Amino acid sequence: MINWGKYMNERLPLKWQKYLLLVDFNLISLSELNSQIKRYKNNELYSMIADIREQILYDQHVQQKFIYVVKCVPFDLHFKLPNYRIFDISDLIHFETIYNTTLAEKYPEIWYCKTRIDDSADSVAGRIYFQTNELGYGQVIEQIWNRSPRYIDTLSSQSDFPYIRASRDGWSRKYVIEKLHNPCPSKSTVQMQRQFYRSVAKIEGMRNKIELFGEFLESLDLAIFCLEYKRIDDDFLIIDWDSSNDMKVLKSE
Repeated sequence: MINWGKYMNERLPLKWQKYLLLVDFNLISLSELNSQIKRYKNNELYSMIADIREQILYDQHVQQKFIYVVKCVPFDLHFKLPNYRIFDISDLIHFETIYNTTLAEKYPEIWYCKTRIDDSADSVAGRIYFQTNELGYGQVIEQIWNRSPRYIDTLSSQSDFPYIRASRDGWSRKYVIEKLHNPCPSKSTVQMQRQFYRSVAKIEGMRNKIELFGEFLESLDLAIFCLEYKRIDDDFLIIDWDSSNDMKVLKSE
């Protein structure tokens, strides 16, 4: 389990403690975690603003598009952190104004991560839900294209991004596609399915690590859990997890 002694000199937000559990089970490395999520103290706002601005200008130069998600982080909240989506410089300026006028005193840290959203890369994000059954783990996957995972929460028939939902009874079994939403003329159903199974292959490759994580949660009487992931082409990362009682997990050590 997490060796909290390594972090005794640092007060860690609960959300960061959640991420470190993924590191502990080798679902992501610490270097990958630090690369994915950039952390700043609340008095480092202008450093963060400058870093994001520089990246947005570079994105424009190389003709790539990203969404930058800025999270306002308290020490004592481990889910649904307030977040702000930054697509361009004007969004960044707007966030800076909001933060300085209403948020600066409330949150000790600010973080950001980014997701590629242009069509020139196979960029997807998703959630996979696991529930123990007689075959091991029943699984449901929700995957979206060119968006960050929290866009799944906003899904509707009017959503402008592709989405697929599929389920299966256990490992190595074929997924049954239950829903496919494709508002993009440039993307075919065949292409979506191919890119979906590209993610499935990556998840299958992490089966042993995921099962160890699931067994740990089961030892705490938590039989249902969720993992969030991102994939750009062949680069696949587990980026977050949820259960029905995250605090029970975090306090187990």
